[in-house]
Amino acid sequence: MGRRVMREKYSGYTLIEMLATIAIIGIALPIIFNVLINSFNSLSKIGQIRMTELKHQQFTGRLRSDFDNIFRIYQLENDLIDFTTIRNNQFQDRVEYILRDDAIYYKVNGSDEKRLFIGLVAAQTQFEFKNYDDSPYSPGNGIAFTAPEMNALDKLVFKYSFLSNDNQISGQVVKILELE
Repeated sequence: MGRRVMREKYSGYTLIEMLATIAIIGIALPIIFNVLINSFNSLSKIGQIRMTELKHQQFTGRLRSDFDNIFRIYQLENDLIDFTTIRNNQFQDRVEYILRDDAIYYKVNGSDEKRLFIGLVAAQTQFEFKNYDDSPYSPGNGIAFTAPEMNALDKLVFKYSFLSNDNQISGQVVKILELE
């Protein structure tokens, strides 16, 4: 009876129970930390992908808006387009898109160039000029478009491709001259 009273008075854990608990915690903590680190890395990658998608949406949104409202074209080449666009039905802006290296640059009303988007695949990014049947639209003299030719072109296609997290993403923006 005396021993039973002692145990009830000093209830606690034995050394083996304490060592077993420490061993379990020692095994579980690295596993938990590994899971947390992997989750954080995955969230970081998802955030980077989402940011690239957002930049791509802004980029194509700006292009579509400008191309939908082309008023007059001043210069037209595979790596450059210069045109007047109407914005907010209130005023006209002269806009230039310039492809150089792996980036597209943007100028408004003769201002300094601003880099609009980087990471373009240069060999697969260009402006194309086409007829309604998708055949190439070439300058009459074979060298450069005249102002009437540029402003009478049937289709303007901007094909682009860029790298995002080791994936290649391609797309295009098309401006079709409306028949009257």
